[in-house]
Amino acid sequence: MTDVVIGEWSAEGSGLYYSAFEDEVLCFHEDGTGSHEFARPGTSQVEALRWRRVDEEHLSITLEGRAAVVTRVTVAVEDTPLAGRVEVLRMSPAVLSATEFGRGAPSGRA
Repeated sequence: MTDVVIGEWSAEGSGLYYSAFEDEVLCFHEDGTGSHEFARPGTSQVEALRWRRVDEEHLSITLEGRAAVVTRVTVAVEDTPLAGRVEVLRMSPAVLSATEFGRGAPSGRA
């Protein structure tokens, strides 16, 4: 599961709900670092994060200056109502507020 989460994931990009003119973006880098961005028109807040795989279904994610959150993560290609076919990352519990993130579905993945 680790290689599947590498990259950039956008809550707005999930295609599961209408935009509220704000977005949460998670970036996972191969070296276990990354970032979390909360953005809305006129402002953006970016925080560094560290992540590691706990087991096949869970990641530990630590935002700078906060306690680690162990969250269950699933990734699947879904047909979404607003964006069509999208690769969707779901996490429970949320690291901050969003629980669903998306990015364009890679060809050949189902």
